Amino acid sequence: MSERFTDIIRNEFDKGKEITLMQLYDALSKNQNVKLDSEKLKTRIRTTIYRLQKTHKVMKVKRSTYRKI
Repeated sequence: MSERFTDIIRNEFDKGKEITLMQLYDALSKNQNVKLDSEKLKTRIRTTIYRLQKTHKVMKVKRSTYRKI
């Protein structure tokens, strides 16, 4: 990957106010810089979201929906 995985996810948050996990799954599965199979991709996305929550970069709005702080 030329970009860091976390940066790719942060860029997705910049596109809209709130984003769901399904939207992230779709966007990153179509991203040419991300070459992971489906299950590993979902795990990496959830792990990255969790890390961004712990560092107060994103917050959970409702089930599977997050917003950039």
